[in-house]
Amino acid sequence: MKPSDIYRRMKVQYGDSCLSQGRVHEWVERFQNGRQNVCDERRSGRRVSVAIEAVKQQIEQRVRNYRRGTIDEIAVEFKMSHGSAYNIVHDDLGYMKVCGRCPKITSVQGRQFVRSIWTVMLVKEMLFSIEL
Repeated sequence: MKPSDIYRRMKVQYGDSCLSQGRVHEWVERFQNGRQNVCDERRSGRRVSVAIEAVKQQIEQRVRNYRRGTIDEIAVEFKMSHGSAYNIVHDDLGYMKVCGRCPKITSVQGRQFVRSIWTVMLVKEMLFSIEL
């Protein structure tokens, strides 16, 4: 069947939403050259959307298991842009803050000070839990 005949029949069937005559000719040529279906062929490059449910679930599991991770670490691990990772974490999953950093105390006096504060807090908690 000729491409022009196919075009005419398609125009009757689909009206204004029909492919152009040039596109019909291209597709006829592709099928004559051995193409078997009309589905898109695999091609290299970036995926259109990385926000599929499986990825969202993996990211949520990652955040729950390791709360100190950053958006950039998630983006690198899941091979996506920072913006995509941010949108998934904040908009889709509803996390407002992923990484809760606490300052590192490097000096010996600083570590001793923190231990003494925790000791005082523990003693206070024990005293208040004792009923008189």
